[in-house]
Amino acid sequence: MTHAHRSLDHLASRIRACGALTEDLLRDAVAALVNRDAALADVSMEIAPRIAAEMTGVEDECLAILAEHRPVAADLRFVLAVLRLANDLASIAELGHAVARQVHEVAADGPRDLPPEMRSLGVLAVEMVHDAVAAVADRDCRRARGVLLGHAAVRRQRREVCRWTIRQVRAGSAGLDGSLHVGWIARTIEQIAAIAAGAAVDLLATLENWPIAGCHHEDADEPKPAPLLR
Repeated sequence: MTHAHRSLDHLASRIRACGALTEDLLRDAVAALVNRDAALADVSMEIAPRIAAEMTGVEDECLAILAEHRPVAADLRFVLAVLRLANDLASIAELGHAVARQVHEVAADGPRDLPPEMRSLGVLAVEMVHDAVAAVADRDCRRARGVLLGHAAVRRQRREVCRWTIRQVRAGSAGLDGSLHVGWIARTIEQIAAIAAGAAVDLLATLENWPIAGCHHEDADEPKPAPLLR
């Protein structure tokens, strides 16, 4: 194995580790919300600065590989995909931190029962982030397509939470402010899923020459079938 290939393998391992940290933040934030555990939310928020530092390191490593090894073809596309993913994970970490921060509001003035879709919504988003990172690290286009299907499921779950929030408002239920925070959190989790889906689209555009415009739509119920049959 050449020095260049060892550098690429190390980069893949590093982005996987960054992805695992981001998953930990999201998983703890969702668990804190479902269990109204403000202490766990604080633990989750403490992970965010570590992720930011790791992402800076990944970006520096990508630039060093580009300068030292001047990769071409598939290797160049891989480094560029990791560079974009590092930026995506930083954005996801910021949103996860925001979710954890909102847990305090829900714990203090939230409804007695959360919508049942909240847990599954969080779990789906974490799985999407995991699969998006694995798809990039392994250059796995099939897994990237699966991330797009996961986003369709997240959108359906989020719409159910939105309907629940509207019912709470119309009924004038106790803990109304907390209910509105729940709706905001659901939207934020959907944004996390959208970023993961975007990372999958970027990978497919990079490795399979997908046209980025039109291959992923926020309002569609499912990804377009034609690219999935490639």
